[in-house]
Amino acid sequence: MLELQRFAMNTNTLAGTLEEKLRAVKAAGFGAIVLSGADLVGHPDGIDVAVEFVTASGLKVSAFQMLHDFEGLSGHMLARRQDRRRHLDRSGPGGLLGSGAEGQAVER
Repeated sequence: MLELQRFAMNTNTLAGTLEEKLRAVKAAGFGAIVLSGADLVGHPDGIDVAVEFVTASGLKVSAFQMLHDFEGLSGHMLARRQDRRRHLDRSGPGGLLGSGAEGQAVER
């Protein structure tokens, strides 16, 4: 029998609010989630409340969805992406995934 508690579900594959996604993942029997940055940074009540919902769900955070689309950005668009990355870096499980093209842009 497949033990779903050993697997994570990616929140990008689900529709709804963060709270709805967490409930659905838990009800399906998964033990962990892979969070999208938008789930935290874009939460209407702020990132701290989003983190509280994730913690209260009892699900482990196995990873964050890879951050994309830094390359070719400048000005306020690059600053916005970098700000999202900083927020996620502070609140996450200790690591962010990014494509190779993002390395220089994130470090600026």
